[in-house]
This record gives sequence, structure tokens and C-alpha cells, in this order.
Amino acid sequence: MNGEIGQEQMQNRLRNFQDIREWYSKIDWAVTDNFADVIDPDAINVVDYLEVLDNFYLGNLQIKAMQEKLKAGVVIMGLQKKQSTSAEEIYLGRGGEFSRQRASLYVALDNKKDEEFSKATIVTGKDWRNDLDNPAWQYVNYQVVQGIKFVNVTGWQGGKLLPKQLLGEPKKLEFLKDDDF
Repeated sequence: MNGEIGQEQMQNRLRNFQDIREWYSKIDWAVTDNFADVIDPDAINVVDYLEVLDNFYLGNLQIKAMQEKLKAGVVIMGLQKKQSTSAEEIYLGRGGEFSRQRASLYVALDNKKDEEFSKATIVTGKDWRNDLDNPAWQYVNYQVVQGIKFVNVTGWQGGKLLPKQLLGEPKKLEFLKDDDF
């Protein structure tokens, strides 16, 4: 679903993708709003992008409506970034906290025009790899090659990892035997 650009411009952007014909015909060019009406509950749904012109906090209602339609599928959605000088808010899309409320993974992309690399920051990651590795605020510097390939140039950095010194080393549990009673 594409709410931003027309078919000709999208064809130009996607010309470097291999095997595009398999899924290109499935793009719904007519959808510019009310994306929940066309969500496929068991597919990968890409919304480029959710446009909210005013009352930005109401964008969460559109996100909620899409989420409620899902079964085994997912929605990958683009949001315009909020203009802000607040340290945390510069990472949020329009709608601020409301825009990330329902996200399982919320990634902020910063196009650093004056710098060699751009930056992707995980703002929210609700499904952790393990109990000690919170992905929030981890970031990676990347370059976009041929307009379609994200190339990791630094590896993941930062984040709010829980240090072992606070948690201590894992303790070996010894179980009671029947003769301990």
C-alpha cells in the first residue's frame, strides 16, 4: 500500500530490485488512507507511509485498527519524523509516544546528509533476544547502496544492556533430594 507516491515514481525507485515482478503487481496504488480496510491479516503489509496531517496523536487509532486486523501477518509502516529538539522526541514519528505505543519494533532512521553514514536506532524492541539484552537505543550506522541496499558499516552499538555486575553471575541451583526431608 502506498500513500505517498504514484506508480511511475515507485517503479523508478524499485528498478534495482531483483525479481520484483513477483510482488510488484500486489501493490495497491489506490490506498492513501484507511489502510486497515485493506490489510491482509496473514501477510506482510507495507504501509508507505501513514499520513497524519493534524491531531497527530490520532494516528495511533489508525495503527490500532491495522493491528486488530492481523492474525499471522505483520505491518511494516513508515511515519514522518517529528520535528523536535528534545533528546528522545527526535527519534519519534508524528504522534510522538502514541506512534510507538503498539509497535513491537520501532526503528528511527536518520538520513545524515552532511555525514558519511546514516543511522538506524531501535527506539522500542519488545521481543528481546534474551532476558538481559534490551535492544532499546542500540544503533547502527549504515549506507544505502543503489537506492535499495542497507549496508551495515559499524555493527550495532549502544543500548541499555543490563551489566553483569548488577545482576551477578548466574547461580547453579541445587535441588533437594528425597533424603533431605
